[in-house]
Amino acid sequence: MPTSFPGSVDILPNASNAGGAVSATYTNVGDLTASDYTLQYTALNTYTLTRQSDNQTFNINTGGASPFTYAQDGFSLSIDSAGVAVGDSFQIRPTRDGADGFDLLVHDTDKLAAASRLSSQPLTDANGNPANSGDAVMSQPVVSNTNGLPYGAAMQFTFVADADGAGNPGFTVANGPVGAPNDYILYDPATESTGKSFPVTAKVGQFDAFGGISFSISGTPVVGDQFTVGNNTNGKSDNRNALTMAGLQGMDTLFGGTATFGEAYSQMVSDLGAKTHHAEMNLAAQEGLLERSRAALDEVSGVNLDEEAAKLVQFQQAYQASAQVISIASSLFDTLLSAVRR
Repeated sequence: MPTSFPGSVDILPNASNAGGAVSATYTNVGDLTASDYTLQYTALNTYTLTRQSDNQTFNINTGGASPFTYAQDGFSLSIDSAGVAVGDSFQIRPTRDGADGFDLLVHDTDKLAAASRLSSQPLTDANGNPANSGDAVMSQPVVSNTNGLPYGAAMQFTFVADADGAGNPGFTVANGPVGAPNDYILYDPATESTGKSFPVTAKVGQFDAFGGISFSISGTPVVGDQFTVGNNTNGKSDNRNALTMAGLQGMDTLFGGTATFGEAYSQMVSDLGAKTHHAEMNLAAQEGLLERSRAALDEVSGVNLDEEAAKLVQFQQAYQASAQVISIASSLFDTLLSAVRR
């Protein structure tokens, strides 16, 4: 499973954190999810990692070690607890910006590496004609890593009656793994002519230093028959890489080996649509609250011109009435004074 991934894991510490630091690296792309995570310091030497997509929590006990390494869902955390306080938290985004790192670098289809790095060929004579006496066939090798590529010299598989020195038939391996039991493969045409896959379980790492090749042999070879595995120079009439890349479309390579690229993309689009709809609903609710708050504010601080005009007329009439009272009181006072003077 590939471990590389474009970009890096985003770590966002909470602005109110007292201390601590967290960094992260990718460990296995196949185990990554589309979710964000929250890492929170909850107690002495204890953190809680919450996967936000399903709210599943994972308890992390550092045992007092700092930094402390913890792996989860295709990424690895390095946690430095210096100065950290209960409640400190970090937002972890392993894949949110992952697509930003993808770019189309090859525009000429002739430059696409459609052919595989290696190819197998039966022994041929000086004129290029088949030279093997038997009808054995070696499949084209499948490469699993880049170790030892390209080959300096082609690996040679030669069928012999005694490959392991114990009387068992098989193929000796030249220009490949050195030293028994890695410099031979056992193959018995009497019982295995229908096909045998290599490397076998007992020697699974036999070709790790040579591209990690795997292949199969079928048929009945004759002593001296030979196959070579070497660099696929020019790669003519070979589209194995292209077929392998096309096959990725139907392979469960994401979300812990449970989803294809298309399924993962559909899930992310669906999740994005749900979150967008939720955000739009929250926006509409908040806008409604804002309008009601504005209306309440206007009721307290706003000016109603009709109401103010009515009050102005009321105050004017009250003023006129008060003026009449004062006028009458003044007249009565003058009358009383006149009566007293007589």
